[in-house]
Amino acid sequence: MKLSKLMQKMVVNTVNGEMLGYIVDMEIDLHTYGIKCFIVQEKPSFITRILPFIFKEKSITVKVNAITSIGNDVLLVECSKIK
Repeated sequence: MKLSKLMQKMVVNTVNGEMLGYIVDMEIDLHTYGIKCFIVQEKPSFITRILPFIFKEKSITVKVNAITSIGNDVLLVECSKIK
């Protein structure tokens, strides 16, 4: 699956159903060339886009082993395995 397809999916916590955001980047292990983790950010609000120097975007690192399911529109992750 291409990263561009993954970036269109919502990331949802399976424990409480909370939407964590969307995938914006990933980390790759240079020795094995495998994906280590995904960087997830909330969709920026209007004010955050206008004043990015005041409001910092929060990002969450989701390791690949925390992913429980990949659907058509949603990527499900387990909360206890999120960094």
